[in-house]
Amino acid sequence: GCVLNPLYWGRWNFLSFLVSGSGRAHCGKRIGVREGDELVGTMSKVGGGNNTWLTTSTLSRTNESSTYQSDLGEDKKIDAAYLTMEGMILYSCAAYPGGNGTTFTDNILVDGRKNVVERIKWEPIVKHSECKQGVQFAGNGDVSLLYDATTTN
Repeated sequence: GCVLNPLYWGRWNFLSFLVSGSGRAHCGKRIGVREGDELVGTMSKVGGGNNTWLTTSTLSRTNESSTYQSDLGEDKKIDAAYLTMEGMILYSCAAYPGGNGTTFTDNILVDGRKNVVERIKWEPIVKHSECKQGVQFAGNGDVSLLYDATTTN
């Protein structure tokens, strides 16, 4: 993962990263965030015909950004996008932010010519249930990652 220092495990952070085919995360700098912050994330192919990607994560309140850029090589193809809220070492559901969910809005996918691709079809992957985790899809394209921070486990 991207948080190597155990002193950071009790804090929420936002950062840019790319996960290699072997599962190793390559990370930009961490930005400390607080409950209710608006976060903006983008991933863009940069340069002409190469396979270089730039991931940018911005905290709207301060305009501070984390970036990670990588040249994947011509033999790699990106064919998936993920909306992720990753909690490391969560011993209590109360560690989740309030509101019982985090919503990703304005989700768009554009092609190399900057044309918007038809509505994204998301597939939920939920690997835990101890805090009543789930996924909810809205008709406008918003995706909510659900949890119950009041659940005792």
